[in-house]
Amino acid sequence: SVLEYAQEHSIQDVLLHARWRIYTEGLPDGDRRTLLSDGKTPSRSTEQSEEVFSRALMQTVRELESMGFRIALLKDVPLFRKSVPEVAMQAVSQGKDPNDFGRTVEEQRQLSRRINSLIDSGLGGTEAIPVDPLPLLLNPEGDRFALVRDEKILYSDRHHLAAEGARQLRSLLAPLFLEEPGQ
Repeated sequence: SVLEYAQEHSIQDVLLHARWRIYTEGLPDGDRRTLLSDGKTPSRSTEQSEEVFSRALMQTVRELESMGFRIALLKDVPLFRKSVPEVAMQAVSQGKDPNDFGRTVEEQRQLSRRINSLIDSGLGGTEAIPVDPLPLLLNPEGDRFALVRDEKILYSDRHHLAAEGARQLRSLLAPLFLEEPGQ
């Protein structure tokens, strides 16, 4: 029904976004119900989930391209150990800078390394554009991911961007959807 709606309303651009890692690694608490399987790889191991993810991503993107859509894929935003609003409020109540509690760039790189590799290879041979939001979510020093900016919290929980967090990505995403096809 989403594809039908997009075609009926002449939508040309598609932004794919998810918390990609849960499909290949499961949830941080060890829950493996989110791991992928299909008829070719029926078990839910992380290795087989990676195979299914790569295959499904390539199939989805190629199908969308064949229907005439331009596709961008937004890679994962940082995942924090605790609720960002809670951490930010605690830090402020103790007179500390909330951004001192953000995940380090190196930690996030390690967490995202494998899924980013799968995404990059899964988009190979397609016109889809991988988009990395991480550079726009850094603290002023560039060594950690910001929890707040201009006294506004960027996340609504451990991993979902709040409205202010989404606004941080405007400069990254707007050009993708303002260009005319073929440019």
